[in-house]
Amino acid sequence: MARPALARALLGGAGSALGRARLINGQTEVARRSLDTAVALNPQAGDRGLVSGLRLDSEAHRLAEACGGFLKPPAKTKVFVDCGGYDGCSAIMFLMKNPDFDCITFEPNPALWDYYRDIPNILHKKAVYTYDGKIDLMIDPIDGDGSSVVAGKRIDFTKQIADQDCPVLRVPCVDLARVLLELAAQYQEIVLKLDVEGAKYDILERLFETSVIDKISRLYCEFHGHKMNLENDRHAALMKKLENRVETAFWDALPFSFDYANTEKEKTKRRAALLNVLRATTLPAKVG
Repeated sequence: MARPALARALLGGAGSALGRARLINGQTEVARRSLDTAVALNPQAGDRGLVSGLRLDSEAHRLAEACGGFLKPPAKTKVFVDCGGYDGCSAIMFLMKNPDFDCITFEPNPALWDYYRDIPNILHKKAVYTYDGKIDLMIDPIDGDGSSVVAGKRIDFTKQIADQDCPVLRVPCVDLARVLLELAAQYQEIVLKLDVEGAKYDILERLFETSVIDKISRLYCEFHGHKMNLENDRHAALMKKLENRVETAFWDALPFSFDYANTEKEKTKRRAALLNVLRATTLPAKVG
């Protein structure tokens, strides 16, 4: 082995050993930095952030087994709240790049729940809105992606089926402001994704009214004002408020949607992405 390569190998091994020692002492973030430095010495291993995260989880599990379960994998301090999860495409896309996040998904359409069997997230089979209780969900029978709890919002955007002909389900809903407030007591960082087909205007206005908007570090959103009878002034006012309070970006996870994959190559891309996510993420318990 050439001297530079040998030196990198020895330094990488030392960094890994130091990371393990810091894990034993409960210094999770310091251990992460040590492992990240070790991974950087071997760029051929792949994506630095992903590999160091995988190694951290692996070392934590090995230590737990060696200590008879005395040590537990480090608790994650960040969470991705996926509202309007559809077929799990958003969870897959986000966790691919952010394996150090927990993921909580809200999806009320029962036709989509089977997609979550292998995704390492916590699935809540409920809609998000401005209160806790029940709400009518109008189902998009074509592909499910236009389903909404908002009357007047166009359900099937292709116009093959009129809104009045779409099936309606009575589903449980949760007050998202309350949920985020509870999560803020557990996590240091909350990233929120809202793709809830028109309901986001009511929801975001409530987040401002309750000041819960300040608990969010980043907001990913897809607005649907063009699909509903929404006053331009209401949309503009909300966008202005968001600009001054929270970092906001457009969201599109359809490249990782199984239903939108038209070819076997595209379906394989989703399967490969999910496999990478599973390698990098500890599977939490599923909830109803």
